[in-house]
This record gives sequence, structure tokens and C-alpha cells, in this order.
Amino acid sequence: MKPIVPTTVLLVASLSASVAAQDTPSHLQDLVGARAAGGETQLESRGYEFIKSQKGTDRIWANWWNPSNQQCLSVVTYDGRYDSIVVAPKLDCDQGGGSSGRHPHDFSDLVGARASAVDSRMERDGFKQVDLFKGADLAKSWWFSPRTAECVVIDVVDGKVDKVGRAPGYPACKN
Repeated sequence: MKPIVPTTVLLVASLSASVAAQDTPSHLQDLVGARAAGGETQLESRGYEFIKSQKGTDRIWANWWNPSNQQCLSVVTYDGRYDSIVVAPKLDCDQGGGSSGRHPHDFSDLVGARASAVDSRMERDGFKQVDLFKGADLAKSWWFSPRTAECVVIDVVDGKVDKVGRAPGYPACKN
């Protein structure tokens, strides 16, 4: 006679496995609860590059990619602090082939990101900085992709990306 395993036991075992799969990687556990600005700095110092973010009503979801260990993270910020950090599928960081559902040169997800995320992101996508203006509170940079002949302008206000747009007629992009 086979032992009968109650459905509740199977459900609990299944849920525990999925929760365990969503644990924070051990090398990042110290960042859960950290202020978001400090967390961003720490992720960058640990080799992660900002990819994109999405704002919800009360929280922000951000994806970070580490090219050396090929790891994608999903970081949830709630009330200005890192609420959770979990490993995400590579496609969430626009890696691993296939389509991520967005045009490869749609940089609108950079809006709100720290200025330090711009250079690595643009260079990774094949853009070269062709001009830069720095004012007291505003920085404006122009990026050109020789492969696609696209010219992009990025405005940074107080250290955060404020606006991203096309600049097809910009003279420095005509090279």
C-alpha cells in the first residue's frame, strides 16, 4: 500500500522551493535594507551595470547585469531602500539572445538612472560619446552609433538622467 501524502504537504514543499530560488545572493545580502543611492554605488563597485528600471505606484524595479559572472539581478526599491535583490533571467537584462520586447536602442529606461550608468550602457550598445556639455546643474552628452548612424542626446540633472532623445541633425554626429 502506497503512503498518502496530503496535498497541503506537497504545496508547502513546492512553495518553499520557489521561495528558496528567490533568495538574495550571499555576496549581496548586506545590501538589502540599504539606502538606494548607496546600494547603486555598491552594485557598481561589485561589477554590476544598471540596465533599466520600471516605476510602480510605491516601488521601483531595476535590473542590473554583471558581465563577469553573467548574472542578472532584479532589485526592488521601496521607500528609498533596497527591499529585495534576486537573481533574474538573463533576458531581463537584455542578454542571452531572443528579443527582450524593446528596441535595442530605446534608452528611455535610463530616465531616472544615476549618471554613472550612462557611459557603460551606451558603450555596451555600440555608441561613442561625440560631445559633452557640463553646466552647474545640467550635463548634456551626445552619443553616436557608427553601426546604426543613430545620434542620441542625454540630459542629466542633479546626477540623474532627466531626458533621452534623438538628435539626428547634431553636427558632431555627422562624422
